[in-house]
Amino acid sequence: GGRAAVQARPVELAVTATQLPKAPLAPRRDPAAVWTGRELIVWGGWAGNQAASQAFADGAAYNPETGRWRGLAPAPLSARSAPVAVWTGREMVVWGGNDPARGRAGNALLDGAAYDPVSDSWRRIASAPAGSARSFGKAVLAQGRMVIGSGQDPTSGPRTASLLVYDLARDRWQRLPGGDPVYDLAATGREVALATIDPGTGQLRFRSVDVSNGRSRLLPDFPVSTRPDTVGVERVGLVFLFAPHAEYARAGSGEQVTEFKSMVKALHAVG
Repeated sequence: GGRAAVQARPVELAVTATQLPKAPLAPRRDPAAVWTGRELIVWGGWAGNQAASQAFADGAAYNPETGRWRGLAPAPLSARSAPVAVWTGREMVVWGGNDPARGRAGNALLDGAAYDPVSDSWRRIASAPAGSARSFGKAVLAQGRMVIGSGQDPTSGPRTASLLVYDLARDRWQRLPGGDPVYDLAATGREVALATIDPGTGQLRFRSVDVSNGRSRLLPDFPVSTRPDTVGVERVGLVFLFAPHAEYARAGSGEQVTEFKSMVKALHAVG
């Protein structure tokens, strides 16, 4: 596809902050969290610092219509921080993460579980293959699969390049080989769009992967200079927003920058 000039317009947002009722959980950071369309479900996380830390294995759900929290049934998982989570439409699937108190040697957490908010019950899922551990990853749902990218190997530290794919129906894992380390990802339907980091230049490059067969293809270069920690990838309807994290963008008609060929998506440059 071709490129067309675009002029970013400022967006004014009216924000009303409301104090939520106190949650039945200890203060924490880096938990798994999903929005079900009815509830915000939070599980896990940790508190403290590197010298003295505590990971959690409990969770709660908040319903904004009733303004109430409820505690979750105990999970069949150990306490952990920074796991990934997706909402499948019926369950919250939680996987991976790390326990800061264990140190790197004990941090290869490969197990996961699925939580059903209707029955308030958990079930275990298959563990991922050895060598797949990661924390602070990002997960999306595509073609009935949880696709995990980015994140760090808690046993060694470097940002991971491979994609982990969990088939919800078959309860099976697959590891797709990666090229450059994955910075961010977004589901497009049949494919997952990836923002990867070029080790040589530090710039972001973009490609798309069909998770059903692992086939990958390069996407057009982004029309502005992009560096990690300055650009976020988000899908809103049929439009991708590649925008600075501190900014908000609104995709309107005629604001296409780069057409995503067969995906017929658009990039919207901001700032």
